[in-house]
Amino acid sequence: MRRVQLIFIVVVMALLLLPSLGMLWARSDTTTELRTLAPFPSLRGDGTPNISVASQFGLWFDDHFAYRNEAIATNALLRYRLFGTSASSQVLVGKNGWLYYAGTLADYRGLAPMSERALFNAAHNMALFQRFSEAQGADFLFTICPNKNTLYPQNMPTNCWPSQQPSNSQRLALYLDELEVNYLDMAAVLAAVAPPAASAATPASAATPASAATPASAATPPANLTDGPREWYFARDTHWNAAGAYQGYEALAANLGLLYPLAGEWERRENHVGDLDQMLFGVAATPEADWHLSGITDGPDPAGTGWSYEGGQPDAQTNRIVTAGQGSATLVIYHDSFGNGLLPYLAFGSKTAVFSKLVPYNALEVSDVRVSCVVVERAERHLYDLAAAPPIVPCPSVALDTDSATRPLDGSGSAINTLEKGANGPLVTFSGVVDPAWLTTTSRVYVALVDEAGAETVFESLTFSPEETDADNGYLAYLSPEALPEGQYAVNVYVESPSGLVLAHSESFR
Repeated sequence: MRRVQLIFIVVVMALLLLPSLGMLWARSDTTTELRTLAPFPSLRGDGTPNISVASQFGLWFDDHFAYRNEAIATNALLRYRLFGTSASSQVLVGKNGWLYYAGTLADYRGLAPMSERALFNAAHNMALFQRFSEAQGADFLFTICPNKNTLYPQNMPTNCWPSQQPSNSQRLALYLDELEVNYLDMAAVLAAVAPPAASAATPASAATPASAATPASAATPPANLTDGPREWYFARDTHWNAAGAYQGYEALAANLGLLYPLAGEWERRENHVGDLDQMLFGVAATPEADWHLSGITDGPDPAGTGWSYEGGQPDAQTNRIVTAGQGSATLVIYHDSFGNGLLPYLAFGSKTAVFSKLVPYNALEVSDVRVSCVVVERAERHLYDLAAAPPIVPCPSVALDTDSATRPLDGSGSAINTLEKGANGPLVTFSGVVDPAWLTTTSRVYVALVDEAGAETVFESLTFSPEETDADNGYLAYLSPEALPEGQYAVNVYVESPSGLVLAHSESFR
């Protein structure tokens, strides 16, 4: 009996000491949790003793003890296999082996509807971006890549009920249409494409409206392979697979005159490890099938033999990428993670393509090179960013009858209407907030420069939703320094209020 007890004690002590002693040969210095691991603490900081060294060491140990990733994977697998539940707050376990990103649940259930004013702000900013792009001689196209549960709700957990109200993307589309923004409804494109087992679809014509396009390729893409993927999104990833991204590319190409269909042979490989799979199971994540197209995605991911990177292949965190391909168009695309799947096709189908992940979008990229096409791609779950972070776009001058504006303010301005002058790169900025009571859903805001002779030049401002307010009442004007009058000048801020044009603020600058 004592021998059994002794063995039990030795085993328990070994298990307790393994995370610490194991750090000598198996310290955990990486993670799949999409966060930064705690650094090793310093005994001193800013020349003084670090009194938090003990707690910081505890945080470091929690992140680096031996076999940590294996322990996390084992816990996740046990909970998944035994109870069908997720060990990660970021991952939802769905039906039929599907995983969903928990960050899309608010959209799916309609728990975070954007205000009408925020939706207008987003659409209005895209309209100004389009106006600037077209003034540079470039076509403009805005698209929203749908959340996976928007396109495939059937595999969501049974206790997650979808909203019966229009989604943010559907509501935003109404304002985009009203403001005549060239918009591609990517959810409609993907939903309209024939399933993989169906017969080949007719390639979309460049004259086909974006919302009705049902593109397919003469290159026999996965859509027409009987053993191809049954959906356009990965089962264990947030994003579309290569077949889905290809359908998205051809819809973009049909609208912008890019090279398509793309010839080549498709090859199926079991080599894609999904981001949700990694978040949930870590080192126990398993690859799932994806497709590779010769000349485009046949090189080491994500390269292809038919196109190249300028300046060498970047890493995954690079915010600006330039490629050279086989087409004739020069393209700038502002994108998020969904754009990574589009990159090989867009790179091949254009002559030169500039890919930018930076937010806010910097429209000066369009004027820096001779661009023929501008694309803004945004994931559905990130739509609010379009209202909160307006693009860096020089604001257009407009003809406005300011003589009819009511002037409830004296020259000193008002505490509820603010104005600040600043700079962003080569551009001068004028920004602030206006009294929400003066705003309708579609109120525009104008910034006017008045020189010493009283001549007034009016610019239509971007509108946005400041983080510090819940009124969606911000404005931001980017202007060229050459637009500023010499000497002392005034800046007037006009608002389209319910009662008509109002002078909301006036201030002098030099």
